[in-house]
Parts: sequence; C-alpha cells; structure tokens
Amino acid sequence: MHPFRKPRLRFLLFIPFVGLFAAFSALFMVLWNALMPQLFGLTSLGFFQAAGLLALSRFLFGGFGGLARHHHGGFGRGRDPRHALRERWARMSPEERKRHIVQDPT
Repeated sequence: MHPFRKPRLRFLLFIPFVGLFAAFSALFMVLWNALMPQLFGLTSLGFFQAAGLLALSRFLFGGFGGLARHHHGGFGRGRDPRHALRERWARMSPEERKRHIVQDPT
C-alpha cells in the first residue's frame, strides 16, 4: 500500500497546504495594507479578512491550481495545439497551403 493512502499520513499532506495558504494570506494582507489605503482610500485588512478575500478571489478568478490541472493536461503533458498546427503547416506543399489560406472577401 502506498504510504500516503493511510488516513493518518494523508493528514500530514494537508499541513503544508495550510502553511502555504497562511503565508500567502499574510503576504496578501501586508501588500493590501501597504498599497490600497494610500492609493484608493480603502480600509486595512486583518489576517482572516485577507485569507477570505484571497480564497474568494482564487475561487472566482483563478481556480484551484493543482486541483484543476488534470483537465488541461498539466505541465509538460500533451502537446501545444499551436505546435501541432505549425508541424502540419510545415508538411504541406505550397498548393495545399494556398487552399488553406482564407481569402479576404473585400
């Protein structure tokens, strides 16, 4: 059995994520309090307000990084579709390329 499939050891994987989230929340709070009140006249944030705002913004705008990567193939997996199109274009003869070029209707 894989060692991290045991419930007790799986909990140990959760600890670094909590620590990273707390560190990012503290950094977010410091940056917010250094910039936003002076630039835009907004109020300062506490740690838990910064953590909540960070979690909300990640949920609304950024997804959850590692949890959603499998939908996109992850880093280094699969091929870039633009690369495949470039390879296909390079294998075409000049006549085939002319057929695939869209002519301007005007």
